[in-house]
Amino acid sequence: QAYEMIGKNKTLMAVLKFAESFCSKCETWEQILKQGKASVISMKKLHLPYEKATEFLLNDLYSYMENSGSKRIFVVIDEIQNMIQSDASAVIKVLSQGREKGLAMITATQSFLSIPKKFKSMFLQSGVNVFFQPEITAADLIAKQICAGNNWQQVSSALKKLEIAECLVYGSMENHQHQMEPDTLLY
Repeated sequence: QAYEMIGKNKTLMAVLKFAESFCSKCETWEQILKQGKASVISMKKLHLPYEKATEFLLNDLYSYMENSGSKRIFVVIDEIQNMIQSDASAVIKVLSQGREKGLAMITATQSFLSIPKKFKSMFLQSGVNVFFQPEITAADLIAKQICAGNNWQQVSSALKKLEIAECLVYGSMENHQHQMEPDTLLY
């Protein structure tokens, strides 16, 4: 039923009606975003593939941001590997073009290896990457992609030694003199 509504109506409300939403009376992105608070739309109780609903919501939010001139919005997506099956996915569009529209993405996955190969570098080129105890088989791959030269073995070793709740952070970060330093690695 929800799938048919989204297919026919292609409206934000059609999705939100069947998803758990923080704002049951909101009908537009403007109403959702003017709340000035973190907004959560859970796909847990949706009776259709959450990938399709998420894809629709991302495309709709991207269009809204493109036309509204709204300030920066952060979208958080868990299990991102399930959302990037093609070059035309909304996730790929937001990752590659969203920043200029004020749309930023925070993604999470328990399995970096399950991200399709052609998209892995896109994730590693993001502003900041935080790695929590990756699969042992993914440590070398991650280290080689974020480190130039022979330093990758040291980073791979550090990734493999991470304990629960420990992380390795890589990206552009501000130093003590308040200047941005690219390619900073903290662990």
